Amino acid sequence: MAEKTKLAIHIAKKLRKCFDEYYNEIARNINFPFHAFPHNSCEGASALLGGVLSRKLNTEEIFIINIYSSTLSGEHYFVEFEELYYDLTFDQFKLGKGIIIAEEKEYLDSITTKSISRRKVIDFLNEFYLEGENHKFNTEQAIKNLMYHI
Repeated sequence: MAEKTKLAIHIAKKLRKCFDEYYNEIARNINFPFHAFPHNSCEGASALLGGVLSRKLNTEEIFIINIYSSTLSGEHYFVEFEELYYDLTFDQFKLGKGIIIAEEKEYLDSITTKSISRRKVIDFLNEFYLEGENHKFNTEQAIKNLMYHI
């Protein structure tokens, strides 16, 4: 396993632990829908994971994937790095599978009804920042804070 993959796994596990412990504070500080984490938190969690991974691993080759899945009854977001998937909110679906960290693509691809987008994290974040007032400042501040703790 590549060193960057090992580091990405370590970061993803620490970030999920941070989300579990501080989701209300994160929701309050950055105005993300984290109040019921992991439910309805996939876009924000993927943005933060992608941003932290990009900075910690010093790479732009991290992708945010957006799918529609009839199995999941709607859209879902997760992260791809080095041909592996990271989904820190997958346990919200109660399908007998927990969070997904550095897994092969087959499982998530098998429940994908339609692939909506696959964008580099930098492009995703640039669009994400435009979605709400202060989104860029709040997201960048959250990424900086998370990087300090991870």
